[in-house]
Amino acid sequence: MDTRLKEWLKRYSIPELLGILGAYVGVYGYYFISSNPSDLTASVIGTWGENVGYYLLLIISDFRKTKLQNSDSKLLHNSYKTIRGLFLEFGIAELLDSFLIRPAALYFCMEYFGIGYGLLVGKVIADIAFYFPTIFFYEIRKKYNY
Repeated sequence: MDTRLKEWLKRYSIPELLGILGAYVGVYGYYFISSNPSDLTASVIGTWGENVGYYLLLIISDFRKTKLQNSDSKLLHNSYKTIRGLFLEFGIAELLDSFLIRPAALYFCMEYFGIGYGLLVGKVIADIAFYFPTIFFYEIRKKYNY
């Protein structure tokens, strides 16, 4: 297997699993507590539930990594470097993903396939669109040591 592919899988696989969990918990939690559920609202909740699950681990991991690499630096510098790198890596992809692609993919797929399978199919479709710019900017982040 290609070294970069292994690196990408190592970086993104566990956050993806937490993202899936966050999406399902969000959507099924919404349907459980709502007296008049809307698939459109569920798709937005699924998107943000996935974001929480996905980014929580990545942010913690990147802060730790930056702190270890710059142990003599100050907290403010480490925080700035981590946040700057995360914005470079995910910024453009996340804007498109969170506000357009993922909610639309989840909505249409949940309408067509039902909640359980639709959420998974919509997630995979959105992930394909999400990872093209994300991986491109991740490689730039590494190249320029962001």
